[in-house]
Amino acid sequence: MRLKILCGLFLAVFCMSLQAAEGHTGWRTLTSFGCHLNDGTCYFSVDGAAVGPAECLKTNIRFNTKTSVNGDTWSSLILAAHLANKRVQFYITGCYGSYPTFAYGQIEKS
Repeated sequence: MRLKILCGLFLAVFCMSLQAAEGHTGWRTLTSFGCHLNDGTCYFSVDGAAVGPAECLKTNIRFNTKTSVNGDTWSSLILAAHLANKRVQFYITGCYGSYPTFAYGQIEKS
């Protein structure tokens, strides 16, 4: 019986850690945005709790404009949202180096 309870607790904790690793950030405010000059990396920071898998859990999210099909589009959208003080949410899919990265996102209308 104790083994079943321990296995159940382990499974619950394991599932919660998977949810934190990949999924929606929820609506966030952008606190900064920038891009590296030579390698195509762009980054932005969001308020609130850190996002991403344990190995890259941060509030700074990164992507590459050269290797991402819509990377240039997203860098423009994120900059526009930042300048207009719009809230954003992203679907985190893993790590870009030691930072979380995303597959898609949204900008709040109002």
